[in-house]
Amino acid sequence: MNNIRTGIGLWAGRFGNPKIAGQVGKAMEATGHVDQLVIWDQLNSWWPQALWEPSVTPLAKYVPDTDSSADPFVMTAFALAAVEKLGFAICTDALRRDPPEYAQMLLTLAMATEGRATLCLGAGEERHIGPFGRDRKLGL
Repeated sequence: MNNIRTGIGLWAGRFGNPKIAGQVGKAMEATGHVDQLVIWDQLNSWWPQALWEPSVTPLAKYVPDTDSSADPFVMTAFALAAVEKLGFAICTDALRRDPPEYAQMLLTLAMATEGRATLCLGAGEERHIGPFGRDRKLGL
């Protein structure tokens, strides 16, 4: 039994239309070689905003900031509506939503994808939750 899956990421920046996920999902499924579309969320990027300017990177002309992304579960729903067999991996952390919400969302995706949904759940980083008032000391 082969347990290795191939996934390709979709950066779901909040400056693009979420419907692009359907087009990307269709293209990946059409290859016949991609098992999962990987969508993650970042509330704050790795790049300091002071360095995100056209003089440092030309991409800054097209993406005003990299500090947030669209909701990965919503993006997955758009992609799921456009494909038949593609799986999905959603990467997020355990501090942004509560366990019952994750369970409900993942069970829904598992049903819709016939078990081809994966949740990649991290412990959470202060840079993603501190600026929004969530206290990391509360734990997982």
